[in-house]
Amino acid sequence: MKILNFLKIFISPLKMARYRNMSLLISICIFALFGGNIIAIPSTVYYKNHIYEYMQDNEQNSLLDFHILMNIPEENNTFQTFFTEWNCAVTNNVFSCNNYNEHPMSLITFTKENSNNEIITYNIKLIIDILPESEEVDVRFPISDAFIDLPEGEQNYLFVFYENKLLYKIPKSVPVGTVRSNTEFEILYERANGDGDFSLAAMGENSNTAGIYLSRRLAETVYYELLKLNLTFMGFVYCFFWPLILTLILWILFKKAGKLETYKEFYNIAALTSIIPILLIFAVTWFIPTALDLFIPIYSFYTMFMIYKINNSSTSINDSMLISP
Repeated sequence: MKILNFLKIFISPLKMARYRNMSLLISICIFALFGGNIIAIPSTVYYKNHIYEYMQDNEQNSLLDFHILMNIPEENNTFQTFFTEWNCAVTNNVFSCNNYNEHPMSLITFTKENSNNEIITYNIKLIIDILPESEEVDVRFPISDAFIDLPEGEQNYLFVFYENKLLYKIPKSVPVGTVRSNTEFEILYERANGDGDFSLAAMGENSNTAGIYLSRRLAETVYYELLKLNLTFMGFVYCFFWPLILTLILWILFKKAGKLETYKEFYNIAALTSIIPILLIFAVTWFIPTALDLFIPIYSFYTMFMIYKINNSSTSINDSMLISP
């Protein structure tokens, strides 16, 4: 019975109104901790398990422009011949080459028609930059010089293979959504072990399979981390900043129209009304991750409905039940 009475607080306007003067700290904790951190968990877990499929479905809008890697012509085998020439391998997450010479490079060039029916030339440069054991000074290839031999009007991508990490660089002229263009992304080989150790042999028989393999590894690490950060930020905005704005609007409109008067009272009610929408979205997003976007309309409608019922109730609020700050 106590549990049932407790649950009624979140669905009964009169019972909810009794807590309109509770401590603001409780409301802030509900929004910042319970809402902002928890509501995005199902979506992040879902995308962690389906990140490559999600990337394929959204390849044209990928934050890292992966569709170029996934569309390298199958007849190209530059990846394989390049690593074979220098006798390279990744063993225990360490990249090494038996025939290593200072900063060997190779280039993949192909053309592709874009959505505007324009023929675009794409260049993917490969560089091996590992430090020979005899070297006492760590001298790295300057990334800024990677494309000095290529036309600026073309789409130039870059892969640099270091001893313990891989660098992927997006071309300067490519818009990449919320991520700044001309950005470098690095991934440790030890983190790129999605379905087995990072391996050059696993890149397959041609540059197309190599591009798909690298895009999968980047998707499971860099792309997922960016998406996770974005989802967490969205959850925080939805559950913390939006209630502040909504409460301010409702307070200005209805502070003289009913039983709720102060901003604190409106904010506390808004915190209590968030529990049901948060739990609902939390449950649904395990199966439909995009349902996170439904939180704002569901929460806004429920909050406005509860405040309307409280303000227009003909029953007096039992002030002896109030929780004071």
